[in-house]
Amino acid sequence: MRTLQVNMIQTSDEKGMNHPLTIQISQELDRLINEYMKLRQEK
Repeated sequence: MRTLQVNMIQTSDEKGMNHPLTIQISQELDRLINEYMKLRQEK
């Protein structure tokens, strides 16, 4: 299974950095990173 980060990089290579799908994947990755960081701070 590909990770979200790998998926974003591949989509960016194939469709470009400003393609809506690349941006959507990037935003989802950002959301997950922010959620992870918030959980780490709560420990």
